[in-house]
Amino acid sequence: MEERVRVTVSAGRDGGTANQLARVGGIVREARQGKFTLDALAEASGVSAGLVSQIERGLGNPSLSTLHKLADALGFPVSRFFDTPVAARRMVVRKHERMTLALPGRGHVGLTYELLTPDFQGAVALFLTHIPPHWDNEEQRFVGQGEEVLHVLDGKLEVHVAKETFVLNAGDTITYDDSLEHWFKNPTNKVVRIINVTVPPML
Repeated sequence: MEERVRVTVSAGRDGGTANQLARVGGIVREARQGKFTLDALAEASGVSAGLVSQIERGLGNPSLSTLHKLADALGFPVSRFFDTPVAARRMVVRKHERMTLALPGRGHVGLTYELLTPDFQGAVALFLTHIPPHWDNEEQRFVGQGEEVLHVLDGKLEVHVAKETFVLNAGDTITYDDSLEHWFKNPTNKVVRIINVTVPPML
């Protein structure tokens, strides 16, 4: 059974749920044109052709797991689905309006991200990330692009970048090349909270 993942977005941000689903469908349809047939995208992503067709028509309510599979197959970050049209962008994000993401796979399982910037369309993305006790992603390491800055708000965190290991405590900050293989470990019994910035914006 497909994992259902919590995604919370402030209501009415870009015209309501129907408009959001239609926009997601348009992104999928446009991205696969000239690259995949409907059946080929279904095979590449592991999402049924029927469900892909529904998504492209703006029907149904796909889980974040489904969107993640489609984004992987189409070759772009899942954050693209949550971009906000430039005309609708805000400057202020209130605490109760934050988008909360819990992503499946690729080292993200167990982490909770709160997006502190309005969307993924700017030059950077800023997250408040919660790392559970004894969590690590050594077996599913991150490899991105650009640069990442990580600041520990509270707790203790091991950050492994390439062959180097750094132990960070509350108040410590690390900056590294996101294209280098890296992974995190929370060696404690408490949740570690970090602020992390990615340039370009992505998850």
